[in-house]
Amino acid sequence: MNRTKKFLVSAAALGFVAATISPAAAADDGPDVLDALQTVDAIQGKPATMDVLSEVAQVSAFDDANLNATTEVGDVTVTVPSSTADDLGLKSTSGRSVQVSLPFPDTAAPAEEVADGIVEYDNENGSSTVPILKEDGSVQVTTIIDGPSAPSTYAYEFDLADGQYLELQDNGSVAIFNADRSFGGGIAAAWATDAAGASVQTSYSISGSTLTQTVLHSEQDSYPVVADPWLGVDLISYHRWPTTQSISVHVTPWMGTVSSGVAGSAGWDELKTKVRAGGVGRYNELMRTTYYDQWSCHSVGKVAIFAGQVTGMDKNSSWDLEGTRAPNGNFATWVSRRCNW
Repeated sequence: MNRTKKFLVSAAALGFVAATISPAAAADDGPDVLDALQTVDAIQGKPATMDVLSEVAQVSAFDDANLNATTEVGDVTVTVPSSTADDLGLKSTSGRSVQVSLPFPDTAAPAEEVADGIVEYDNENGSSTVPILKEDGSVQVTTIIDGPSAPSTYAYEFDLADGQYLELQDNGSVAIFNADRSFGGGIAAAWATDAAGASVQTSYSISGSTLTQTVLHSEQDSYPVVADPWLGVDLISYHRWPTTQSISVHVTPWMGTVSSGVAGSAGWDELKTKVRAGGVGRYNELMRTTYYDQWSCHSVGKVAIFAGQVTGMDKNSSWDLEGTRAPNGNFATWVSRRCNW
């Protein structure tokens, strides 16, 4: 068992990855990795799940190759292993946790820090695994495929608790459910792109506790090809009460990747847990029916909400719920009034 060391992370957002690189931290092959990631970031009209260099946590993961890095990012503790012999871990104050082994644990080289919040494991087979720590406590585990001789399948073995299971969702994401069907974490829908910005066919398959991403790359593609599963446990970054009868809930980008059902149920449960920790009075206010109705409306309409953020029409990441509104469970009203009845 490797020792662990704790690091603290600043809340500064990342606009361009060049601003995050310190000469002492970057690995020798760091620029190649960053070039591949910047190519993905430059693609126009891409979904938010492909914003690989957006909101990267400003944390130096390793100062000693013999140590794992345990990093506190908001309400989530992320453990980045110094080698793939150990698991990548996410543990939230909400009680959710995910432990997963990275691909090729028997052959991959030890971790190299590419930049703050970004590490690389050379799989020694024409591919690299590159976890990117995000400010919301999620981890985007990118795979960089250098050429046609590299593998087309990348397996992630989850250390599931008793009763937990993986389930592929209609939107292409994968949910980790507990035995009681409550949300335990998840993985965003698969994507892959080549260096020219063309999509590469990819998919997930599940066998027990193993999630495998298949990337059908070939000599017809421009290399490197980049693909990723994006792991997350928290749907809410933080909340505040502007008044005694209104709450502003700042959701994580991860909220945009889960189904409306998960957002409505697991997101509401997470909000209740976090509000309850702040006092019974606030919790009792939140338990009024109107707050739940507004949360449900936002959950149903979250696809449009996040589309507005991606296109620049709406940069507000908060879901604002007001206790002065009357309860309303009418779906037609939700749609016509855009949750502002």
